[in-house]
Amino acid sequence: MARRTLRTIPVHADGSTCDHKVNSRGKPKDPADPCTGRTGYKATCSCGWTSTKYLRLLADDDRAKHAATHTTTPAAAQAA
Repeated sequence: MARRTLRTIPVHADGSTCDHKVNSRGKPKDPADPCTGRTGYKATCSCGWTSTKYLRLLADDDRAKHAATHTTTPAAAQAA
């Protein structure tokens, strides 16, 4: 079975990754920074699934629910 990689990353309104330091309201701490502000979080999976939410808590919850869809159940033991 292939290994799955699930991540939650902060994003700008246009969907680009936000790597800037921001205050509690999502605005850049450095006024000279060209960052437009963090508007949400994107949960992604290596299978191609994505979900964008405005709170990290919600994105992490979606990510955990999606991860559960990749789990497999062990095969039942065969009777001899």
